[in-house]
Amino acid sequence: MWGFLCVVTCIADITRLTPMRCSATTVVAEHAVQFTLNHDHVFEVLFQAIFPSLKSNTNCRGRSPSRELRPDIVIAQRRSSKTSAVVLDAKWRSGKSNILDAMESAHIYHDALRVGMIPPEWCILLLPGQTCVAQLEDDAFIQTQHVGAVSNIRPGAVGLTRIQSLIRSWLNGHSTSS
Repeated sequence: MWGFLCVVTCIADITRLTPMRCSATTVVAEHAVQFTLNHDHVFEVLFQAIFPSLKSNTNCRGRSPSRELRPDIVIAQRRSSKTSAVVLDAKWRSGKSNILDAMESAHIYHDALRVGMIPPEWCILLLPGQTCVAQLEDDAFIQTQHVGAVSNIRPGAVGLTRIQSLIRSWLNGHSTSS
């Protein structure tokens, strides 16, 4: 929940809008908030989103071509008829080997989640501790690999500025910040 609240706060700061609780439309989720820029441009932030397997009979736009998956945080952006998404997965891990091991979830989510037929643009681990694997946090790495990490995600730490920059860039139509 700490990561979800950080992301909602970042988007509220970026858009200068108040998040509104809503019923999730991309996939079923434990909690969902929406930011409406206009009738054609909406951001949906989902906590514990449930991406059903392809065998599911739900009417949601999100699916997994494998088993049901539940990433921590999904941001879906709908502009007119186009929807894109990013995944943020909060981890309570530290140390290089633990973080590299945790990257498995970012790869699984990027490879298996679909909104419509499109995979998430990127999947990022949110880590509360200090940077242990700087390469995973590099913009060029995230842009080419579509996975990565952001450390220091906690109140008053630099990670919030970093994730806000990544989200702002994505919301403005760019893969990562420059």
